[in-house]
Amino acid sequence: MSRGELKPPGQYWFVRIYTAAVLLVWDSLILVHLYNGLTVGKEPDFLAVGAMTPLAFLAILAMFSWGAFPFAYSRLGRYKRTAFPKEAAIHRIDGSWIVISSCFRSNLDVSWLVFPSGLGISIGGIGRVFLPSTEIDEITRGGRSYYRMSHTCPEVRSPITIPAKVIETIRNFELIRTPEWARLFPPG
Repeated sequence: MSRGELKPPGQYWFVRIYTAAVLLVWDSLILVHLYNGLTVGKEPDFLAVGAMTPLAFLAILAMFSWGAFPFAYSRLGRYKRTAFPKEAAIHRIDGSWIVISSCFRSNLDVSWLVFPSGLGISIGGIGRVFLPSTEIDEITRGGRSYYRMSHTCPEVRSPITIPAKVIETIRNFELIRTPEWARLFPPG
């Protein structure tokens, strides 16, 4: 199920071609230099590989976005993810972590934004996504320091493992009393 605005066709086709071409060239350069170094006895010259590395890094980030988001909403896909709402975030938690499905884990540069209407997630270099509280099905305790959240939002994979401090923030700001959040936190 896809929703949302389409990216301009030139944009996602450029990213797809760029990612495939750069990774193919970068891998080929590495293999050629290793082959020459191991069989022919030539001293490998990794200058070209080094020059390609920043370009390859961008292509690798595009591939990583596919782990966090379904293909249609990844950097390679044709749909834009929903932007954060215009309302002000109640709280922001920086320097955090996230696990999305079993495909993607990040311990770096993750920010959680708690909005009255949902959760915003920003993963450095990968992308941002907004999860409306109406699309969150269930939040369950997974351990002492984390919760698991299942949802129906097609823009990000499910379930999402989130730090306990995000749930504590929702409780501390008494969002659990609003209709959007109350159904996820039954009394007791």
